[in-house]
Amino acid sequence: MTHPEPRTVVVLGTGGTISCTRNAQGDLTPSRRIEDIVTQAHLDQIPGLHVVTHDVMSLDSSALRLEDIDTLMSAVHTALTRTDYLTPLAGVILIHGTDTMEETAMAVHEFFPDAPVPLLLTGAQRPFDDPHPDGPVNLRTAAGLLMSLPAGHTFPPQIVFGGLILPAQGTTKTHTHSDQGFSFSGPSDPPRVPASHPARLMASDLPAPPPLSGLSVEIIEACAGSSSLVLDAICSAEQQIDGLVISALGSGNVPPTMVKALSNVSFPIMVCTRVPRGGVNFIYGGDGGGAALQRAGMRSGEHLRPSQARVRLLCEAAHHRAQD
Repeated sequence: MTHPEPRTVVVLGTGGTISCTRNAQGDLTPSRRIEDIVTQAHLDQIPGLHVVTHDVMSLDSSALRLEDIDTLMSAVHTALTRTDYLTPLAGVILIHGTDTMEETAMAVHEFFPDAPVPLLLTGAQRPFDDPHPDGPVNLRTAAGLLMSLPAGHTFPPQIVFGGLILPAQGTTKTHTHSDQGFSFSGPSDPPRVPASHPARLMASDLPAPPPLSGLSVEIIEACAGSSSLVLDAICSAEQQIDGLVISALGSGNVPPTMVKALSNVSFPIMVCTRVPRGGVNFIYGGDGGGAALQRAGMRSGEHLRPSQARVRLLCEAAHHRAQD
């Protein structure tokens, strides 16, 4: 009988449903530490696995601020660059609430595209004290995936949830309570298991992510007959925003009234679509057609949902600010 090579998995806790129990009023609130969650998942039964835990924060992810994402990115960077693990690092798992997991996942993708070990996000739709919680299975699946990789191999950040392994970029929450609460919106279905490759960077070469705090990127949704009222307020505000995402109609079109309001702005604009699948395709003419938006300098969000396109613009703005 062969024994797997001992390796370390870092599990970072942030709260979320996976840590929730019901209080005296029956409300779900984050209350369990990451050690409790790891114990409930029986990670000690995975051969060769050495778990290192850290409670970064404990909150409902709907309350997540940019400052909190900065704290999480710093914790991920620290986990990747530590040199005092007892066994080689196999990967990092970020336990996260589902409401804004897609935003944090996108930040992980943008800031750590070449991490020397895989970075995974997972959580739960049912709380810690549910008679049949789904969190333990999700966490065990994530840890098992890391331990199954050849030593020294990695792949891009993933969301592991409901039996699915989905790329962090392009995956968003699409069901409020189903065990399979996340879906991938890319042009084709991802592989069942992501293909791994030898790590290209040493942990010591990873730059620390620049902070997002203090930046502002907003999302505006286009609807039939939309006025320019909200856009006018944004464009005339004393505090200049750092970017704008438009959740457009169809393949990337907006009412003409919105185009006029955006004609003289200096911040970057990314156009996504409110349609779940298919992505943006700038082909239609007319004042609000996608072709006109592209000629006006607006960028395509391609297959990204607006929530993740916003994080992309935030990360770009953070890098630009750090270089100034």
